[in-house]
Amino acid sequence: MNGEWKMNTKILFSDLDGTLLNAKKEITPASKAAIEEMISKGHKFMMATGRPIQSALKLAESFGFIQPGFYISSYNGALIYDCYEKKTIQKLAIPYEHVRFLFDKAHSFQLHCHTYSRTHVLSEKDTEELELYKNHIQMPALVVPDIMDALEEEPIKIIVMNLKDQRKLVDFQKYMADWADKKMNSVFSQPILLEYGSYLASKGNSLKFMCQYFQIPIENSVAVGDEQNDISMLQAAGVGVVMKNGTDIAKEYADYITKKDNNEDGIQEVIEKFIL
Repeated sequence: MNGEWKMNTKILFSDLDGTLLNAKKEITPASKAAIEEMISKGHKFMMATGRPIQSALKLAESFGFIQPGFYISSYNGALIYDCYEKKTIQKLAIPYEHVRFLFDKAHSFQLHCHTYSRTHVLSEKDTEELELYKNHIQMPALVVPDIMDALEEEPIKIIVMNLKDQRKLVDFQKYMADWADKKMNSVFSQPILLEYGSYLASKGNSLKFMCQYFQIPIENSVAVGDEQNDISMLQAAGVGVVMKNGTDIAKEYADYITKKDNNEDGIQEVIEKFIL
């Protein structure tokens, strides 16, 4: 019976911004009801986001997603969290020496760079990018003289930003590619946000890990997103879904594109078609 239950259990990995969340950073009532229905039937729901765990958990709590069956893959898969048990399942950190090197290189390109403590966004410079970011994720920020002195443990993600010219970020990513090989992953979660994390961390790897963790067949997994940093989980999942409002590059990897966007119950459409 236990094996049969696992064979019938499905798991849905959903990106947040532009996917689960509408323009008001809320979940539509119909999509929320569909999520609750799938949980009531024994399926599992994972919020898969580039956001830090503090920001994602605050959203989960506000939506009531703290009962059995709800999980978070934060920092683009580098930290996996059980919302009900309130415990970390997996954590993939960035070595200190890579932190200092990346910050110095970003500053040499005159780009904003920040990372995180357990409670704050940490930056060595007070920038327009820092102000925008902390307001977006609703997390306080600290400007510190030396990032290495401010860190109490190896961080999980570093973000490089530029509000005015995305080409500078693209050029920076290309410049850093040889150094980053087999050290760090880099991916754009938005055109202005270039994210660096452990080379073992990705939304796709978190999907594979969770399927193995729960012994759920990979073909029973569904991933839905809208941006470049969702591609790894679109490729890894049994079914990869891209929102109607998704980017063209993400849609190239879709098994299915929703007829409704993130403001129009797109998640409900996915759940009714592939989960229930």
